[in-house]
Amino acid sequence: MDKITRENVDKLLDQGRIGAVMNTGKVWKARRNGKTKLWKRDPERICIPFKVGFKEYGQITERHFIDGVLSEHYFRLL
Repeated sequence: MDKITRENVDKLLDQGRIGAVMNTGKVWKARRNGKTKLWKRDPERICIPFKVGFKEYGQITERHFIDGVLSEHYFRLL
């Protein structure tokens, strides 16, 4: 598994293997901060809340996926 896809993103996030890229270029370990939200009417939509560091929060959404793979510009595999 060298890529983060929509199929394995939940498993990798739960295992602590996804890192979020900060503005400085450093990669911080992302932790789940809620359940994955999926939409019945639009199966392409996805929202996974996460937390990094002490006070930083974010969401992995369908905009972060390019051709089904999570963009390395925002997230990296640890």
